[in-house]
This record gives sequence, C-alpha cells and structure tokens, in this order.
Amino acid sequence: MMRNKINYASDLLLNDLSYTGIKERCVWNDLISFTVTDNFSVDIMHDMLEGVCKFDIGLILKLMIFDFNYFSIETLNNRIEAFNYGSLDIRSRPTLLSSENLRRQGLMSASEMLCFTRYLG
Repeated sequence: MMRNKINYASDLLLNDLSYTGIKERCVWNDLISFTVTDNFSVDIMHDMLEGVCKFDIGLILKLMIFDFNYFSIETLNNRIEAFNYGSLDIRSRPTLLSSENLRRQGLMSASEMLCFTRYLG
C-alpha cells in the first residue's frame, strides 16, 4: 500500500515502529511546500547498496556458487584479493566472503558494495 497523508497520520498515532516503519514525525513536514507522502527521493545508499544490491547480488552469488557450481567461494575471494582497485577504491575494497555471510546476506558495507558492483560486471 502506498503511503498517503491519511495513513501516514494514522501510523504516527499508532506509535509502533515495528508495525508501521515510522519512528517519528518527519521534521521536513514543517516546510510549507513539503510533505513526506508527496515529495520523495531515492537514497542510493540505503535503497540500492544496502538494499537491492546486497539482496540481489547475494542471491545471485549464492545460486552461482552453491546451486550451479559455476565457481567456488574461494575463487571469488582470490579474485577479490588479487584485483587492482587503484588508489581511490583500495579503501573500499570488498571484504572476503564466507558461506555464512552469503546465506544470511550480510555481505558488505555500502562503500564496499559500491566498489564490488562497480567491478563485478
């Protein structure tokens, strides 16, 4: 269900973060020309790098490694370790992966995921 002014106000009154996903009233609503239900933007870090990329790449890697046996996790880790990231990306070099963090999709931080997705394909 898309959030609108009415269900946003109702969810605020419920005051239940785990149920509504709303922690508190957005301070931006104090602006005359802004409401969170009408004005929105994409947050690349949370939406993409810690959301879609982490979930999708984790799932794709899990399938390629464990289900289809295209390559091993050791091979992927060797490639991650040996890759030349250059002076700018070396600080965001992806962490090495384990079977456990692939299964629970605890892959990488946002900066590591950006670096990983940039060079993966």
